[in-house]
Amino acid sequence: MVATRAQRRDADRVAGVLEQSSSAQAANWPDTVHPAFATRLLQRFRECGEVASALRAQLTAALESKGQTVEDAIREDSNA
Repeated sequence: MVATRAQRRDADRVAGVLEQSSSAQAANWPDTVHPAFATRLLQRFRECGEVASALRAQLTAALESKGQTVEDAIREDSNA
């Protein structure tokens, strides 16, 4: 539970950097994308406007590197 909260805070940090800089490249991504991080970031995309598509592509690539999809992350987070 504590780790999940920390992951959500980290996603909020990444989204906050994005909102301030309007650049998806400015955000520091965690080494491992936790399902809670992915789910929270997806929730925050609605607030990010056009830059969200670049961030979504980065999230998708990070999950695919682990053999996962966005849907897998959401499902795993919902079952936690």
